[in-house]
Amino acid sequence: MGAGRLPAMATVRRWAQDHLRPALCMVTGSPSSGKSRLIAELMADDAFAARFHAFVPLRGMTLASATWALAEQLSLPGETPEGLLAVLAADARRTMIVAPSLDESGTLCDGAEATKIVERLLRPLTDLHHVRLLVEGRPEHLAFTAHADVISLDDPQYTDRAAFTAWLGRTATAMRADPRLAAAAAQYYPNAGLAELALRAGPGDDVVGRWLRLVHPQAWPAVEALASAYEDLDADTWYRWTTALTGDPQRARAAVTAVVPLVQRVGDGYLLGCRPVVEAIRRARTPQVTAHIDRALGASLYASVPQAGGRPDWSRASGYVLRHLARHAVESGVARQLLADAGFLVHAEPIGVTGALEAVPGPATDAWLSVGTGLLSANSAAERASVLRLGALSLADGTLASHLAYYARHATWVPAWGNVRPGDTWPGTVSSLALGTEPGVLHGASIDGPVHTFSAGDGTVLGRTPAKPETARGLVPLPDGTLLRLDSSGALALLGPDPDDTLLARLTGNAPLSALGADPAASTIVLGDRSGALHAVRPGTDDTDRCDTPFGPIQAVTCLTTPDARLAVFAGSDGAVRMWNIGADLLDQPAARRPTAVSAVASALLPDGPAFAAAWVDGWIWFWRSSQPDMLLAPFGRPVRTLALAPDGTLYTGGAFGVVALRPGRPAATAPAN
Repeated sequence: MGAGRLPAMATVRRWAQDHLRPALCMVTGSPSSGKSRLIAELMADDAFAARFHAFVPLRGMTLASATWALAEQLSLPGETPEGLLAVLAADARRTMIVAPSLDESGTLCDGAEATKIVERLLRPLTDLHHVRLLVEGRPEHLAFTAHADVISLDDPQYTDRAAFTAWLGRTATAMRADPRLAAAAAQYYPNAGLAELALRAGPGDDVVGRWLRLVHPQAWPAVEALASAYEDLDADTWYRWTTALTGDPQRARAAVTAVVPLVQRVGDGYLLGCRPVVEAIRRARTPQVTAHIDRALGASLYASVPQAGGRPDWSRASGYVLRHLARHAVESGVARQLLADAGFLVHAEPIGVTGALEAVPGPATDAWLSVGTGLLSANSAAERASVLRLGALSLADGTLASHLAYYARHATWVPAWGNVRPGDTWPGTVSSLALGTEPGVLHGASIDGPVHTFSAGDGTVLGRTPAKPETARGLVPLPDGTLLRLDSSGALALLGPDPDDTLLARLTGNAPLSALGADPAASTIVLGDRSGALHAVRPGTDDTDRCDTPFGPIQAVTCLTTPDARLAVFAGSDGAVRMWNIGADLLDQPAARRPTAVSAVASALLPDGPAFAAAWVDGWIWFWRSSQPDMLLAPFGRPVRTLALAPDGTLYTGGAFGVVALRPGRPAATAPAN
């Protein structure tokens, strides 16, 4: 590694390989000492990176977005820090996490969220014996109490002086600087950033002040523009920003030209590169100057967005605008207006939007925060619109939901209706769903026992069947109007008048049970048990088929009958969705697999053939029409406990949120099954 950091890299590598070392490793040092660069170099090594299960750069993140990002990478449910920590505590698998740039957390990348992130997320992680954490940031932000390996890049033992000097010489040559400057800059050993700055500023103390004094007063607006950027700027953007600050295009061009030799070039972009310089420039601003700069640059960014029909066309906005306009809007005081634009919300980078919505709460804030994990996972504006529409429906925000419908139309799934908290029709947490034997009827069992009956078309509540307070693991409507329910203890019960005790006695012979499903007519009922066995029973006959699988307890099962075969679709905690041709063998390969437990499966016979769906505990949903080659994978936004699939392709989801109906849009993306 450049700048002689091989000793530091070797120390971090030893920590990662030696599980007898403390579970916490902290890389720290003063500004510009190369902390972030060290982590970046390490993670660029595939062998090193493969040891870690999550890499969550905290730059620009709040506590909420950091939690969601970590949950996403670990494929776990994590709507809140406490929820994620509880799931991690229950999962004893060894987990290694990298969390760099703690001192650049917060909406404005200034470390403002570091204390919250440490106190509510990172520090509790160090209390879990199976979790190891590599964190990077300035010393003042690393408020950990656990025993740790501390690698301070201010300590000379972590920097090879000879290699540092050689690197400095090569850097001076590349900059065409006087070789004597390299010798003078070596006084800043082991701080690579300040030494590199000294190659431009010349010999002497107070390298930051010397660099600032190199800037001619007439060129100062170009420096102010770069100091306000959240990443490197291309030449055109830098010029536009400088023009916005000066009001004079010619002076702006001259200012940029004068400053180019003093700043770093990164590809086609320019940046100041040295955080002490950026911080010194920002500290020197008066409140009036700060307000002027923030307003001018925010207006320039907004004006750069292409228009369509008199409105911003966010789909054609620049990458910088989508990544950082929300941050500039917070600085300039116009965030409330910007965040009222549904088009901006779904096109912009969600981490920046999250910080802005928390800093300046508005009508969309609660909806956004309720589905944040899905918003971070979504890979298109349409998918984000679909997820955010779910959040809007959850809060009965019809206006926002209506605006989002336009942007969501090309998503894999579009929420059609929801009986969700905190609405009056919320049935409580729903643990099992099943379509009724009558057309247009949906049954949902809540965890406190009762089975609620809804209109499948719009969610209207049609009735309620009392039941003992047990959590349902499966629900099957029978042709005689009764409901077969499997509870979490493994017991089966029939709900309704005149239950068929003969059927119940026959089914309860297959214990201990863990999953229940059936085809739409209940002509075949499939039971899964905790040993991994599947049992297929035909009511009214003596036919019973059994399949012993080696995959552990069955978590979810469904059944589909076609003119040619009966097919059971099942899943367990290994994350795979598998199929059993009833009366024959298991299919050789899983239909789908992800690195977390499956929570639900569903199937239906659509007009073009069989279709299958599955949900995982982290809120992702898979869908496959067997008539089509593409398998679709999309984030839902909340953990799903149960699914039901209708013959028209509507997918009903249940969980702590209640019940939501999803109708297929035009798929925006495909994903591999395995």
